[in-house]
Amino acid sequence: MSTIEDENGKSIIIPKKVKIEPNDRWNCIDVTILEGSSWISYILKNQKDETVAINDIGDWILEKDILEKERQEKISQQNLKLKQEKEFKDIELKEKIAFEKRKKECIEMFGNVNGELIALGKLKIGMSKEMCKKSWGIPIWSNKITNENGTIERWYYGFDFSLYFVGNELKQIEQ
Repeated sequence: MSTIEDENGKSIIIPKKVKIEPNDRWNCIDVTILEGSSWISYILKNQKDETVAINDIGDWILEKDILEKERQEKISQQNLKLKQEKEFKDIELKEKIAFEKRKKECIEMFGNVNGELIALGKLKIGMSKEMCKKSWGIPIWSNKITNENGTIERWYYGFDFSLYFVGNELKQIEQ
């Protein structure tokens, strides 16, 4: 605050402008009822030791309300996190059950060694077309080449992967 003198020599106090920033915290240090009226004046002080007087706290949010809102948001975030963790565990469990079921089916169809490889999506030379389909799925496209030595069939799984068969037997894996 600063003071100046009017034309009669009286001191006039000029209040300092106080900038009220969002999320500033103000504590009420005094409440005054102006004499002869029903006006209530609130004296507030912030963390910078600045003081303001206001007549209406309608647009102000009380700290207890802010703290309650923060508490509710924290609870909501914790509940959301717990829900997401449960959903993730449920998905993991379903995937594990599905894998174990697939593994069991593959072992029943192709024996222990080949069944486990197929369940893991792996191949080895000598596997049949059926085994390869069970392991990698149906190819994107295929072609056959026939020459004097017989027919070679090539299955394509994208640009980087292909399988070569002679008859029903896997002869080459290209990766």
